[in-house]
Amino acid sequence: MLADGKGVRQMSRQNRLALLTSGVVLLLGLGAGLSRLHWRKQLHLRPGSSVWRLRYEVEFQAGKAGAQVVAGVPEGTSSCRLFRQKLSHSGMRQVLVRNKTADSLEVICQARKPGRYRLLAEYDLHYAPAANNRHLPARTVLTTPSRAHYLREERYIQVSDPTVLRALARLSSQTGGKKDALAGAVLRHCHREIGVVHGSGGEDAATALGGGGVNALGQARAMVALCRAAKLPARLVTGFVLAPSRQTTVHNWVEVFTGQGWQSYDPLFGYAGEVPATYLPVQRNGATIAVAKEGAVGLKSAFSLSQLPPPPGLNDSATPQLRDIFDLTRLPLSLQRTLAVILLLPLGALFTCLFRNLVGLQTFGTFTPSLIALSLYHADWRIGLAVLALIFLLGLLSRAFIERLKLLMVPRLSILLTLVVLALVFGLSAMVQLGISQSAEAVVLPLVIMTMLIERFHLAEQEDGPPFAIKLFLQTLVVTYGCFLLLAWQSLGWFLLIYPEFHCLTLAAMIWVGRYAGYRLTELWRFRDLVASRQSGGPGA
Repeated sequence: MLADGKGVRQMSRQNRLALLTSGVVLLLGLGAGLSRLHWRKQLHLRPGSSVWRLRYEVEFQAGKAGAQVVAGVPEGTSSCRLFRQKLSHSGMRQVLVRNKTADSLEVICQARKPGRYRLLAEYDLHYAPAANNRHLPARTVLTTPSRAHYLREERYIQVSDPTVLRALARLSSQTGGKKDALAGAVLRHCHREIGVVHGSGGEDAATALGGGGVNALGQARAMVALCRAAKLPARLVTGFVLAPSRQTTVHNWVEVFTGQGWQSYDPLFGYAGEVPATYLPVQRNGATIAVAKEGAVGLKSAFSLSQLPPPPGLNDSATPQLRDIFDLTRLPLSLQRTLAVILLLPLGALFTCLFRNLVGLQTFGTFTPSLIALSLYHADWRIGLAVLALIFLLGLLSRAFIERLKLLMVPRLSILLTLVVLALVFGLSAMVQLGISQSAEAVVLPLVIMTMLIERFHLAEQEDGPPFAIKLFLQTLVVTYGCFLLLAWQSLGWFLLIYPEFHCLTLAAMIWVGRYAGYRLTELWRFRDLVASRQSGGPGA
């Protein structure tokens, strides 16, 4: 009795401590949330700063499954940062990739079946003029393949055309063959000597240098062709100018790789070495914002650029402050997208706790469902599940054979990992052959987790029998599906990015779940006959 009383008192103290801890955590979260709300209301734009919204409307006809439209994504500059993005489409698979050759970010939308498709994209930008207004890419070292890429001849950039070579010979004689001065001479020639016909005209370099009427795109291509003919790597840049206008038009300018790295030139307005801070690059080494590929036809694109009132919470501080560390919205959008998913993982862990401690489902490992759901989030979940089943089946069959070899654990797991990798690679190859997928992201799963999952399944099968192992695997899939639904809740992820202190509520919930010592739902179902017998006054009463 004394021991029981001591245990009851100890449990009571632990319950009070858990209640106190959860209360403190909730108060801290509430205080941090109220402080953030007040902070977000106090921020204002500095003089000269502004907020803009760039909007795409892209339509195309998919002649077959797998047809694609590739659209450039504005990544911002030293004076303009992208802080919010919204993409909407139906019936397409979306992949965000970096074009390493062009040093640009692109979104690829792939049709699942033939038909008419529409992509709507909105990008919110914060413009704040900085001391350095140059639009220079981060990479300043040009590799040999990249140099050859930016010196090559293209359909509309005729590097070896006699007209281009004659114009280059005249400019070279004027500069004495000095390459550091040649880019400026080429700019002045294109700006002054090439007549631009707005709204119509040719679009290739040879026509521009031959005296024919060209538009601004043809003028920019003429400068690219002259620079490449002079062995100066050059590329076309396509983007927008942040300025009020009744009609939003795409603007083209040129980047030339010199001894000082990439430098910007605008032959239409005569800017040399740098362009105004209001220039927003979207596509490098491309003349259009959106391109149709893989059987997509009838592409129609419309763009609009409008100025917005400053949204609450926009950080426009002239000098960095310590509290900026806690403002995740100031980070680059590419990093925000990743953090918005990572911030959902604690909710996946809470979901797993609820199912294990309250419902009574068991899983292979505590975090396995969340991590598998994370991999499926970045893929087509139907294809991911198919590959998951294929790899799991292959792993089980091979694991049964490997067990007969009586190997040590590390070599055994290494063999399983090798077989999982081979199954993944050939599964991807089969999907490409069947036209189901063209991207590795569609099937990449956490290979180490899969290997350990196969190992745990086999151990459960040996210790408790095949029915128990299969039941455990199915319960893991149920929890994984719930975690996947949480990770796919994008609006919740962006909310947590703005208010990460919301996870104080998550921590408090985990504490409460961790102190629960009552019956689980599955136990109530398992002992339902005993409960019914007690209620009816039977033998077990």
